[in-house]
Amino acid sequence: MTILNTNKILRFYFIALSTGLTVSACSAEPVDTAYSIEESDTSQSYQLGLNYYEGKSIKQDYNKAFELFQEAANQGYPQAQFQLGVMYYEGEGVSEDKNKAAQWYKKAAEQGLADAQNKIGVKYFYSEDVERNYDKAIKWFKKAAAQGHPEAQFHLGEYYTNIEGSPIDYNQAIEWYRKSAEQGFYPAEFNLAALYYKGIGTEPNYSEAFKWYKKVADKGHAPAQFQVAIMYYDGLGVKQDYKKAFELFQTLEDEGYASAQHNIGAMYEKGEGVKQDYKKAAQWYQKAAEQGYSLSQNDLGSLYYSGRGVKEDYDKAFELYTKAAAQGEALAQFNLGEMHYYGDSVAQDYNKAYEWYQKAADQGYQDAQDRIDEMISEGKITR
Repeated sequence: MTILNTNKILRFYFIALSTGLTVSACSAEPVDTAYSIEESDTSQSYQLGLNYYEGKSIKQDYNKAFELFQEAANQGYPQAQFQLGVMYYEGEGVSEDKNKAAQWYKKAAEQGLADAQNKIGVKYFYSEDVERNYDKAIKWFKKAAAQGHPEAQFHLGEYYTNIEGSPIDYNQAIEWYRKSAEQGFYPAEFNLAALYYKGIGTEPNYSEAFKWYKKVADKGHAPAQFQVAIMYYDGLGVKQDYKKAFELFQTLEDEGYASAQHNIGAMYEKGEGVKQDYKKAAQWYQKAAEQGYSLSQNDLGSLYYSGRGVKEDYDKAFELYTKAAAQGEALAQFNLGEMHYYGDSVAQDYNKAYEWYQKAADQGYQDAQDRIDEMISEGKITR
């Protein structure tokens, strides 16, 4: 039985999350309203366009929104220029045109609008309709980040940690992730937590890791909820609490989260935070195994092998080990070696046993290497 502890820095792909739009719920049914706007009043034109765009107090109308944004944009209003870029990019109220979108984004960016600067950075960073160019992306991200734009700050953190060919600098990554995380930008919160958890660019700090994972978990982010559960399970950065860990794993199970299903099974198998119950352990392993989860395939195979919670069945165990081993699961590779070694469900075959032991040993599984050394010393194989 194996509790899975997965933790890695995630890369997030965003397209200008912060668009400058403010969305609010209206209790009344939207109605069309006549307005008299002086052409020179660009701020009012933009605001009325925004109302039409959102359907805020008036009936949503992308065509009218586009006209009003264009009126304000042509008079140099950067927020309207950015919104024209959004509408050209999405094909809202106008035919989709990525080139015109980029032109309007650039006009707004050159006037210092952080949303537009970030958007251009994203285009170059992720090669959206342009050739990837990290230098240009970072230039625009830094302009937006200097104005406190959380997504741009996050992308700078990414640049210094994840990007092939980038100048890896974990101190800068932590600095930028923290600036973004302190504004509540959850991808930055998650990645900052991961750096503290793994001690990348800093000493491991489980209390800080737990704090940031918990912030993201409270927003309903499943990977963060999983990591918080693991930290409760291990007692890292927080007092060990199997019951809380179990509850969080159950919450994730409702979403079909295979690793959570596996860990529920492992806790039933070991009687941690819940009464030991091999039958329930098998049921939970089965759920995850059906999703192709290799650890659960292996651990369910072990229950069939030992007859705990299910009827002893070497053939079923062999089948499950084989599925897990095909995915590179070292435990399953070792277990297949054991079945060939002892002749369980298959004819005894030291050579085949050795082949499976070697696969597991190549992944650093010491028990497999010990078994190989034993077989050589006993003359069961010659290598």
